[in-house]
Amino acid sequence: MTLRVPYYLVPRALSGVNATMATFVTTGSPTTNANLSNSSGPTTGNADFYAWGLNDIKDAGTNPADVRGIGVQSFPFNATNQLLVFAVNTWNRWSNAATNEFDIRVDVNPAANDGDDYIIVGADQGAVQTGTFNGRMAAFVFSTHSPGASVNFFATAPTDSSTALLPVLSSQLCRAGEPCLSGANPRLTYHAVSFDVTSNFVDVVAGTAKYNAYSSSITQGDFVTVPQGASGAVPITITPAEWAQTPALGTMIVTLDNKAGQKEAALLPLQLRP
Repeated sequence: MTLRVPYYLVPRALSGVNATMATFVTTGSPTTNANLSNSSGPTTGNADFYAWGLNDIKDAGTNPADVRGIGVQSFPFNATNQLLVFAVNTWNRWSNAATNEFDIRVDVNPAANDGDDYIIVGADQGAVQTGTFNGRMAAFVFSTHSPGASVNFFATAPTDSSTALLPVLSSQLCRAGEPCLSGANPRLTYHAVSFDVTSNFVDVVAGTAKYNAYSSSITQGDFVTVPQGASGAVPITITPAEWAQTPALGTMIVTLDNKAGQKEAALLPLQLRP
């Protein structure tokens, strides 16, 4: 007896956006170019720029929660809010991002040296709010000082991909009577842990990153469309005075249209030299 099972296959055309950049600038000339090209892909790709904050080695196996790099971008959302977007790139492809959980632990008052204040959690929206998984990752914010969570956005986390974008508002990092991210207190530190909710896999991401959510020390937030066969350059500038307080590892360029894994996020180191 032969058992035949139908299988539905949808091919997805991918871009081939590639990015290169010099590895250092100087205080006297703190600008360089991120050079973009899309010569190998059959379709257009979009290059999305982040301040690269965390870098982690590949663990054994092919778990989709194995974090490779994390970056952040921010810009005004309305008269009272900054929008912050954390980009989490993993070494391996997932089928659905919501089988993972990404916890970004944020200290919005690092000078106080009293630990993390908020946790940004990328997790299945249904599981968190109703107890039943629905396959859609959302970006929740929990406080370490009081109960409850807030959520304003779903994550951008395509299927069969390896990068999740977690958007939050600055007001979510500013509960009444608690440490507050604001224009008057713009700097934060963050570190991260990821989980595969279908197994016991846990990835404690190496390091701690610093970031000014109102005036980044490095160019971020650019969004550049790169047609097939095209190339171009995007200026990247370090602000030396802010870099001294909130340095980045360099620039992280996310292209969700690229092949999953390393090709989906270019991690370009950049140093500031005298």
